[in-house]
Amino acid sequence: MAKGYWIASVDVHDPEAYKAYVAANAVPFAKYGARFLVRGGSGETVEGAFRSRVVVIEYNGDLDPTVPKVMPYTPGWRWDRTSGYGASLAALEALGEAKGYRLVHTELTGVNAFFVRAELADPLPAGDEVPRRSASHSLLGHGHPPPRHEPEWRSGA
Repeated sequence: MAKGYWIASVDVHDPEAYKAYVAANAVPFAKYGARFLVRGGSGETVEGAFRSRVVVIEYNGDLDPTVPKVMPYTPGWRWDRTSGYGASLAALEALGEAKGYRLVHTELTGVNAFFVRAELADPLPAGDEVPRRSASHSLLGHGHPPPRHEPEWRSGA
């Protein structure tokens, strides 16, 4: 499957302020085609420290990872199991930058990207040092067929 995910973890100390933060995120998340897959829930930290809230955001690894591209939100839209969905890695990278995160790595199959809070990312690769990979179907062993009807993509920048 040519999808990638952004996973973030946060601690919520002021629930009312966090509600306002979530509401403010709705605009850029819609602009960049972000879709929440996991939010909240309980967990267990086996070793080390972990924040209390984890967020996973999907992106489309089939799209050119260097071009900000977003499928506009369409109420009632259902995924048709093709590559015509979501947002590109470049669009997710722009969203991350707007939220204070920096892309530091993508793995070989092109479906997992790793973001770190910008203030913590200094020792990690930046800019052109970070590989931006499309989904590698030869490594994955499968892929999605092209869209039946090309979505009306918009720029995610």
